[in-house]
Amino acid sequence: MAGRAGYAYPFGDDGRIRGHWRPGSECGVFPIWSLVADNLYLGAEPVHGFPTDVVAVVDCDQVRFYEEPKDAVFLHLHFDDGPTVPEPALLEAAARLINRLRTIGPVYLHCRFGLNRSALLAARCLLLAGAEPAAAITQLRERRDERVLSNETFADYLMTLQPGG
Repeated sequence: MAGRAGYAYPFGDDGRIRGHWRPGSECGVFPIWSLVADNLYLGAEPVHGFPTDVVAVVDCDQVRFYEEPKDAVFLHLHFDDGPTVPEPALLEAAARLINRLRTIGPVYLHCRFGLNRSALLAARCLLLAGAEPAAAITQLRERRDERVLSNETFADYLMTLQPGG
């Protein structure tokens, strides 16, 4: 029996989370966070803390279940995981900022599970750094989880973009 999407995720002591990321989905198991590129972590809602030495935390969820970090830049982007891509100009501006912050130190990018909303933004960061769309998606799936960008609207949008722009 499937649980309520996005909310049934107890954290384990093994650095993994368990939960339902889509209505009617089976329970999935994911790392709390994954290093997906140089100085770029992609992960779940960080209620148990962040990777060490992050210089910024970027929250792509609608709600926040933790206190803002005291020693890092905090940015909250209210993205929906649905059939509409967030405003492209906002995605690009946020990705440019994240890539600049990555030159200073690690950035933690998350939504509820680190699979769609934050992965869309992580992929946009990789594209601005010169990656091809398919390669960026593959890299995120290999380093985070095969279910990354299972939101087909997001994946299809990324495939329309050019590297570096």
